[in-house]
Amino acid sequence: MKKTASWMLTTVAAGALLAGCTSATADNGSSASGEKVSNACTQAAGTIVDKAREATPLIVPEVPLDLAAAKGKNIWMIMVVTNQFTSAAAEGFNEAAAAAGVKATVYDGQGQTNKFNEGMAQAIAQKADAIVLLGIEPAMLSGSLNDAARAGIPVINALSGDASAPLANGVFANVSADYTADGASLAAWTLVDSNCSASTFFAQPTAIEIYQNMANGAEKVYRENCPDDCSLDIQEIDLANAATDLPQKVETAMKRNPDTTYVMTNWDSGVTFVEPTVAMTNPDAKILGRDGIATSL
Repeated sequence: MKKTASWMLTTVAAGALLAGCTSATADNGSSASGEKVSNACTQAAGTIVDKAREATPLIVPEVPLDLAAAKGKNIWMIMVVTNQFTSAAAEGFNEAAAAAGVKATVYDGQGQTNKFNEGMAQAIAQKADAIVLLGIEPAMLSGSLNDAARAGIPVINALSGDASAPLANGVFANVSADYTADGASLAAWTLVDSNCSASTFFAQPTAIEIYQNMANGAEKVYRENCPDDCSLDIQEIDLANAATDLPQKVETAMKRNPDTTYVMTNWDSGVTFVEPTVAMTNPDAKILGRDGIATSL
């Protein structure tokens, strides 16, 4: 299943675009409005990129944590899938648990809803004191979240949805980023880099809210700033089989559209999956990830 974003200007949008970019005619009679639109596009996209490059404020607890109170507790982390990013998170989770004298259990959900719920069931059966969901959409676990609530086990939603999203039923706290803004800033960078002529492939793992949010952010930037001269091809990816599904989707898309100049995998582990395909199909195309994993860089 795929979703391809196609851009159409409504009458209102067209009117707004023309009002903001009054057409001009050069001395030889040729229209200069195309250049003006491009300038407006790159300026708007550049503003988004500049904002994304600003220093991020550090948010930490205002008072020291009482680690002694956590000693001997049993805390579980259920990961959406195992890759470089989640493995790094699990490593930090285990290090913090060891420092606090906490027993930590990390469960690999393997990108499958039944595995997520299986992990929740095991954690509840083992009388976990807390459960962390890493990259898993709480909506997939409504029954398990109810079970955890009945057992008095707080569940922390990590890296699923934007940080500002309301808490799902059965969730104690959100620990996340602004993935909508991340998708927007990545998309804006492609517009700036291409002088608003980007043709971009966007990989969106199915049923993962953070990547849906990134897609929404990217789509909005393209729609509002480069609806005619740029294209954004959003393709759903089976995360559990990403090592084969992602490069196949990229190869098909790049053969269908040889002008594809950007490939947004959006999670860094996907970079290594697509790099050989991109190098073979169009070595000039640029691959964009999000997480800053060293091997991808």
